[in-house]
Amino acid sequence: MVTDTSPGGISVRPVSGFGVSQNPEKYHARIWGPPVAAGHARTVDEWELTGATDAQDAILWALDRAGAGTVEVFAVVSVPSGDSRRSSRRNYVRVFGNDGDPDGSVELVTLTADDAPTEIT
Repeated sequence: MVTDTSPGGISVRPVSGFGVSQNPEKYHARIWGPPVAAGHARTVDEWELTGATDAQDAILWALDRAGAGTVEVFAVVSVPSGDSRRSSRRNYVRVFGNDGDPDGSVELVTLTADDAPTEIT
């Protein structure tokens, strides 16, 4: 058996195919930006991508959108839930990037059309 160790320490070996692969139903992109002010957490925009032909398509979209920001892209796949109340659950599998703020905390703020600014007179 032939094995190889890359300079980065990843061990690889040839294997046979593992069966039919499942195409993700969608992708999820997370684009990290700089903090809004010193001492604040980094900003993050989250996007759901449908219609991407493959992971590379989703990654290229996210990189183009991010500019200089840090990017994470996840494949979203359905797997059996093992729960009688629902047939499947979604798994998010990172296919590209790293956590843009590994030492920070996350504050989730969801804005909707109802959150549009109103003028106070």
